[in-house]
Amino acid sequence: MKEKLKRIICLTLACLTLGLAGACKDTDSSASSGDSSSDGSKPSQVIPTTDSERHTVAGTLHKVTVTENARVYTQNGHTAYKIVADIDDVLCGTATKKAADYIQMHTSLSTGALLPIESQGVNEWKSADKYIVIGREDLFQKAGLTMPSENIGTTGYYIKSAGDSVFIMANGAEGYHLAALAFLRATLGYDMLSEDCVIYEKDGKTLPDIEIIEKPDVDYRQEPNGMTTVEQYGMGINGDTELYPAIGGATIHNAFEFIPKNQYQSNHPEWYSLDGMQPCFTARGNQEEYEAFINTIAEKMILELDRNPAYENITFTMEDSPSLCSCDACNVYRTQYGTIAASVINFMNDLDDVVQAYIDTAYPGKTFNLLFFAYHETEPAPVKKDANGFYVPVDSYVNENGETVEIEPMLCNETVCPLLAPIGAKYTHTFYEDINSAEAENVIAWQAVASKLYMWLYSTNFGYYMYPYNTWDSTQATYQYMVENHAAYIYNQGQYNQTGQTAFTKLKTYIDSKLMFDCNADYEGIVDKFFTYYFRDAAEVMRKVFDEVQIQLRYLENTYRTELNGYIRESIAQTKCWPQQMLEGWWQDMNDGLKAVEKYKKTDPALYTMLQNHITMESLFPRYALCTLYGNTYSTDVRLEMRTALKADCEALNLTRHEEHNTIDGVFAEWGL
Repeated sequence: MKEKLKRIICLTLACLTLGLAGACKDTDSSASSGDSSSDGSKPSQVIPTTDSERHTVAGTLHKVTVTENARVYTQNGHTAYKIVADIDDVLCGTATKKAADYIQMHTSLSTGALLPIESQGVNEWKSADKYIVIGREDLFQKAGLTMPSENIGTTGYYIKSAGDSVFIMANGAEGYHLAALAFLRATLGYDMLSEDCVIYEKDGKTLPDIEIIEKPDVDYRQEPNGMTTVEQYGMGINGDTELYPAIGGATIHNAFEFIPKNQYQSNHPEWYSLDGMQPCFTARGNQEEYEAFINTIAEKMILELDRNPAYENITFTMEDSPSLCSCDACNVYRTQYGTIAASVINFMNDLDDVVQAYIDTAYPGKTFNLLFFAYHETEPAPVKKDANGFYVPVDSYVNENGETVEIEPMLCNETVCPLLAPIGAKYTHTFYEDINSAEAENVIAWQAVASKLYMWLYSTNFGYYMYPYNTWDSTQATYQYMVENHAAYIYNQGQYNQTGQTAFTKLKTYIDSKLMFDCNADYEGIVDKFFTYYFRDAAEVMRKVFDEVQIQLRYLENTYRTELNGYIRESIAQTKCWPQQMLEGWWQDMNDGLKAVEKYKKTDPALYTMLQNHITMESLFPRYALCTLYGNTYSTDVRLEMRTALKADCEALNLTRHEEHNTIDGVFAEWGL
């Protein structure tokens, strides 16, 4: 039966490919770039257009020069080098220690050589010294080095050879995190595809000459799908609690964690909306209560900063309800600025003034950003279009008498940042395409009132975790759009609440780790590398399945344009979407992949287990679809066997949910398992 199914699938896919030649063209769509610059200045407003050319963002900072030479680094499991790290710095000491430990660990794993770590006792430097210096400003200066003129911010880094030593310097904790990975790439050819799949493409025997001046295109890159802490660090991505502190356990939708109702509402009812569902960002017009509200939040933010001075961001974000307060004071902002977001900006600016005054004294020069949600009712920015079609801040309104009244534009402080969540976008398409024009325009609109944006994007179908959601090849252009429009942060929310994911979601996480760092990176090269190492001998057949899944998804969008167009909760679990023969063919392909790696079962059991797990994880999608959509087409015994095996593999691979708010145990219970 297998060969017959293969012929049917191949014929179908060939027809789809011919039919979709035009429909798929916009996958790599782009726009002409704004006047981006590497000095941190705001680019021109980027108007969304459709273009079949591959897009490139100008002004990113990735100056990487690695020149191989014969300088001995490791030999026969030994090294003359040692790491000298500054672990006592108030802001970055923990980060430099972690960077040193990570370099030591992977050098040892790759070469067998152990790099000793010293934090004190090394106070001089000479050209013949064999040091990997991390964060020691005194030794950096003694080597005659200075920081580069390029603006690397707090997340960039400078790696420079001097004599036989290499110096690693940064201005912030995240800079040292990313510098450790860059150093390992230069010396060992290091890369992490997942916690169980780390590769070294160099032997580490020699230490090259290195000069790297680099800054991630997106300063803050939050994990898109559930990841282990090892993966977060090793892939250069941040967990949310690394980016901002959890208030009462919550990093977002946390307003009531700052002001718990049971603690404050009876004495300060003005701090809450009329319906009690949200904070009131005007304190209902009561100035005394407003100031008390500001000071209460500021005190808690300062406390969190003092607990961990490395934090560069903190959130005060509305609860997960679509509307804010409707009191008279709040409605004034709606009337005058056209959006309640103006009241939030005003509040956050006043809060920021108090917090930054403390920082100026306690932590001079420190970066600390205050974030608020631009989400649902607060998604529109307080802007209008000028005569040339560009967004400018609202500076007047027409009152009830028809008179034009001038008002103060509502601009965010430099360290007050909107966390914009375009929840209605179609993420299987880019933000350069017409289908996302409204959401793309709003990204531009916020630039008129904020110096930088924090972007909350989406990369899964939240009602159908087990099914593929085609954002692999749209992600790059979407990220490029965000970088052009001054995004300092991206959270591409996927299956955040489980670490085991099927339907090639692990590939998405790897793509995210690369493209949030360098949005111009080679997408095809990233995908090729993933399949080569993640599946090894099964790479060819797994890539075939992946390509066919993408073709099928584009076919569905082209065929059912109004029903299936890329929304994050569309109904994809339908028999018309997934022919039984196609699913069975993919399952058989993956079984062929398992056979291709079976040779490692005796020769390299650890490698075999890794590859078996990777392939089995991807098989969960077609098997689940078969069990749910076509279960009744199988005999009772075969159906039970399929479902029992699926349950066992989900449990073994830690896949716990079939949708955002429901665990897969409920499905198994319905099956009587």
